[in-house]
Amino acid sequence: FADKGRAELIDLALKEAGNNPLEIKNVKGRIKNGTLSVSFSTDRRTSGKLFYRIIGGNDWNSVKINNNKTHEVSAALPSGTDAEWMILVWDEKGRVAFKQQ
Repeated sequence: FADKGRAELIDLALKEAGNNPLEIKNVKGRIKNGTLSVSFSTDRRTSGKLFYRIIGGNDWNSVKINNNKTHEVSAALPSGTDAEWMILVWDEKGRVAFKQQ
């Protein structure tokens, strides 16, 4: 009985998340004076990480994104370099969203 109830709860949670997905909006990213700056908003409070990689390098670095609806995050880059980046966020219900540059 418990297994059946657990399966039904998981199914309901997946339907709820599918009908009400987490969205990342108004994404703006730029590199200026050795700083990668990314701003965006979400339709509900989220936490997450900004992942970035120097073009030509193999290592991905990350910066914590604080729990909020509007976000501004930045990372210092070596002088004269370019980077690719992506945003990964999640909410308190476990919904996940990402945007890549």
